[in-house]
Amino acid sequence: MGWCKDYSKQYPIETSSNSYFACDTTIRNAKFETSVQSLAIPLTDADQKMFDLLNSQEFILNIELINTVIKCNAISIEALYGIQWSTIRWLNCDNINSTLFLSIPLPYQHISIQIYIADIQTIGALRIGLYGQESRNGNYFLKQLNFYQSFYKNDFILARNLPVSLSLTKVVNETLAMDGGEAHFSGIYVPTFTVDYNNLFYTADQFIRSTLTLTTLTVIITETPYYVKNLQQPIAKPSEIVFQNLLFITVCLELFGLLFLSYKLLFKPFYLHILKKNHNEERRKYLEPKQFNTNNNIYTDKIDIVYF
Repeated sequence: MGWCKDYSKQYPIETSSNSYFACDTTIRNAKFETSVQSLAIPLTDADQKMFDLLNSQEFILNIELINTVIKCNAISIEALYGIQWSTIRWLNCDNINSTLFLSIPLPYQHISIQIYIADIQTIGALRIGLYGQESRNGNYFLKQLNFYQSFYKNDFILARNLPVSLSLTKVVNETLAMDGGEAHFSGIYVPTFTVDYNNLFYTADQFIRSTLTLTTLTVIITETPYYVKNLQQPIAKPSEIVFQNLLFITVCLELFGLLFLSYKLLFKPFYLHILKKNHNEERRKYLEPKQFNTNNNIYTDKIDIVYF
């Protein structure tokens, strides 16, 4: 019973500690199901609340131009609103230790951004990241988004045209309650970058011979037409554990009763029969010599009488 109680507490895995009551300390009272579902399928009311949090998350695009002396005054930014490009401003911009840091608040999630660098200086590498704050609404938790991806190639420098595609995939985690109450949800975006390294980098000779004086970084942010759903649920609930324990105890009592009845109705009578049979055999063997001796004495007496 104590083991069952400790095992039932190993759920969910986010709040579980090591299972010191078992040989395997990683054992958990949790099982998982993962599925990929289309965004075209209508959502349940519970899932829709998590999707609302994901869709309302505000993004900040972080750009780092590494190994360059380019300053912020050479940077201009445009965003695509429908079919028209409009100028937007950065949130922060600074060049520290030959790395230009640029933060751009995005007006909405699915957007195309063009960053123009009006400078002939070279850029050694590129680092792109996306940031979004966490938020909570009851049982729904939107996790913080904070990731970076570096693009570099040894002995190469960045080209003048830098197309980068970023696809975001929603990941929704649903954790069922142990007592049958409301489920807990959490969600986050998972990024996937698509770039062509052959077009992203130049050799030093290619860069010198290039006639372009403007470097254009184009970042296209889209979303995949599917999302990933992870379901976490307990292997054994307390009610199930109690029922299994009662069932085990009942089976043990039934086995004990069966053994007792078998002893009373089968083994004990058989044992008594064998014991009685052995007793009769021993008694018969004991009485036969006595009778033989008695007969001999009678025969001897008769001879004596005849002789005299």
